[in-house]
Amino acid sequence: MPFSNLAQHTHDSLTRRALALKNTEPLEVHRITFRTGEISLGAEPMSIAEELRRWTKLSSRWIYVFDTTAIQAERKALIESFSKARDGKTEKFRYARLNSESGESNTLYVGSSESIRTRIRNHLGYAVGPSSLNMAYWAGMPDIEIRLQAARYPDSLSKEALCDLEDWLSISLSPVFGKRGSA
Repeated sequence: MPFSNLAQHTHDSLTRRALALKNTEPLEVHRITFRTGEISLGAEPMSIAEELRRWTKLSSRWIYVFDTTAIQAERKALIESFSKARDGKTEKFRYARLNSESGESNTLYVGSSESIRTRIRNHLGYAVGPSSLNMAYWAGMPDIEIRLQAARYPDSLSKEALCDLEDWLSISLSPVFGKRGSA
């Protein structure tokens, strides 16, 4: 019977996962700050491209966060630009989920990747991939400052552990876009 001792097995599994994460720290954290006005159709901004190329040489386990210090009205305008792009989307792109239209959260997106350069290029709209922000396609986007922070973890960190870290960060920061944890 699949439900026999389910709670105990789940408890034991979660306990092992928690113990494995207890002393996990990023090896380093990288940051890029840019303005949305730099993001447009065509070539990606060289400052971002060069930094991402440098990160790619470091490791393959990353957790990243896009956030902004823009005021709520600017964040709401950003959400409107996203919604227009998503609603007029082509088959080429899959847009991230919109979690809130209020613009209350400063956190735009939380994610993890084993290919940080490609994943960030997806979000900026310069590479086609899984559900992403695709920012280059957001017409009428307000020119606000966005910060990308990315933490590099050891390649020995399991995918499950990376997912657990991302899930907790996503749940705690309540990003405007993307999934919130595994749910």
